Amino acid sequence: MNSKDSRHPTRQLADEARRQYQAQRIKRLASLPFNALAEPTVAAIVDPGDGTLDVRLIDQDLDVGIPEWPNIAEGDTVQLYIKRHGSNESIAVSESIPVDESTTFPLNVPMDQAHLEQEGAFDLFYKQMNADGNSIDSAPRPLRVDRTPPWGHQYPEKLVLPAAPITDAYLKQNPQGVTGTIPEYEDSKSNDKVAVYYFNELPPDSSDDLPDPILLIDVPANRQITISEDDVRTYGDGGCYVVYVLIDIAGNASRISTYTALDVALGTLPSGMGDPVVPLAAPDNLVDLEDARTGVLVEIPAFENWKSTDTLIVSWGNTPLPREQIGSSPHFPLEVRVPAAALKAEYTDAPDRQSTRVSYELFRGTMSQGTLDTEVDVDFSVIGPVRPDPDPDWPGGNANLPTLEVRGKTSDQANTLTREDENQPALITLIRYTGAKDGERIQFYWKGEHVPEADLTIDTEEPAELTAEIPWEYIYNARNDPQLPVHYGITAPGETNEEHSLATLVNANAVVLRAPAVKFERTFKRADGTEVLNCNSLWDPNDGSKEPAFLVTIPDLTNLGVSAGHVLKITWTALKGESGDTQVAELFQNLTIGTDLPTTGGRWEIKPYDEKIYPIYDGANRGRGRVDYEISGGAETINALSAEISVSIFNGGGSCEIPSGA
Repeated sequence: MNSKDSRHPTRQLADEARRQYQAQRIKRLASLPFNALAEPTVAAIVDPGDGTLDVRLIDQDLDVGIPEWPNIAEGDTVQLYIKRHGSNESIAVSESIPVDESTTFPLNVPMDQAHLEQEGAFDLFYKQMNADGNSIDSAPRPLRVDRTPPWGHQYPEKLVLPAAPITDAYLKQNPQGVTGTIPEYEDSKSNDKVAVYYFNELPPDSSDDLPDPILLIDVPANRQITISEDDVRTYGDGGCYVVYVLIDIAGNASRISTYTALDVALGTLPSGMGDPVVPLAAPDNLVDLEDARTGVLVEIPAFENWKSTDTLIVSWGNTPLPREQIGSSPHFPLEVRVPAAALKAEYTDAPDRQSTRVSYELFRGTMSQGTLDTEVDVDFSVIGPVRPDPDPDWPGGNANLPTLEVRGKTSDQANTLTREDENQPALITLIRYTGAKDGERIQFYWKGEHVPEADLTIDTEEPAELTAEIPWEYIYNARNDPQLPVHYGITAPGETNEEHSLATLVNANAVVLRAPAVKFERTFKRADGTEVLNCNSLWDPNDGSKEPAFLVTIPDLTNLGVSAGHVLKITWTALKGESGDTQVAELFQNLTIGTDLPTTGGRWEIKPYDEKIYPIYDGANRGRGRVDYEISGGAETINALSAEISVSIFNGGGSCEIPSGA
């Protein structure tokens, strides 16, 4: 057999060409540079430059994407690894995952957040291995875990803002608004952000309570921020406060900065303010103890260009009173009450008058608009025992003065008056106070009313037990009261003030209230001077069309303490003959005070004639009519005095002539 190749020459040439191509391809591939696998992708990266992760996303598993690589073959696997940047030691952070040509890329591989608990720089990569044990590492993806906010755990220093108040004039000169500067801080980055918050009240302590910021911007290179004029005007006058929060690229937010206070006073500023006035100091510019009991007021005169949010602080001496707001509808002069504690604190118990400065300071926001003042004299000096300390009753009664006792003349019960004591004076007894001097006076007050008839002058030669009487007139005028206050005051010739005792509370129930009787109208006066209702009494002299009726006037009830809503029940009783109690007709009606009848009284008609008056007629005999009323709805029912009158409704022809149809 021929050992030479017996193939056709053309086939031989083709085989040679293939051998040469394969040899050249192998040589070319061998000369190509090595291509590393693409780095993994991480959606939580917020700074591609250094791989900084969003701090809000690293407390949960991290989503890592592995891109497709060339030469995927059956049996390939991939596994995720992480290592500290600069370290050669890495750890697997995922299972080994099989991959083939059917795998969907990018391949999502979750990474346990536990591997990101520590701060620092890391390299994240994946290792690809084929079925033959060959492996290759991907290019690393830099990661940076940053959990430390700007300023760390300290409070950022306050924003530097203008010291001058922010007024219309300021904003006119600075139309861009109010510019402030963020203080320098360590580890600042060009991609840090700042959130600025503006308040017209003290800011919250917790960032959880912050509203939306008025600014959220990158921290400027010069660290200057500007609060717009619109924001300033929106929040209005203050006491305004500005705080800020720094936020790094990772999303770490600093604590709320220390606040910066800003005086803001917008609009036309107040003018034309006048000195304060203390009305009770007139006419001698003196505030005395009785003024203190009455209640001392400081009046602020009217001024121009006020705003409802303007405030003022009145000071009595060196004691500032609570801040007062002008309000939307102020009534000038404005009145500010001076508490007793302030009056007492500024008085030194000297025996003579003391000059006291009274002032007020007006504010637009926290910007003072000026202080005005006046001087008044103050004298709270008294005679008698030294007051207790502490003294919660001042300027009221002195607890170190003996209290008095009240008794009814008939009932004779301590601090009690009963109906048995009606029309009688009440008896007062008390022990003379320690240190009393001849010529000093004691004055008694029944429910706050001075009773001059009971005044006493001290004579130390007389017994220490003192007595006085309160006339019935004062008891009646004060009416009944289960806790009627009775006290006394002590003074001396030449003294400005009267010291008071504590009040004794008296269960006063001696007054039987009786309303005055009604008055019969259109009566006829007989020769003997007595009055009678006759036929003419039935008719209105000014209007003959009215139906016949007797008319009475209910008197003014004001002094009885009657008020709207009380009910007056009025009754007419027709009686037969000039004596006896034979009733022939009756009429009653309930009148509501304030609706049917004013408290000042009014008219009431007795009708109809046929039913309520005519039954009195008995031939040639007279009869009588009686009107009573009572008032209910108050503390007790008030009965009126009864009014009775003769009734004569006959003449020589019979009973009164009543026209048909009347």
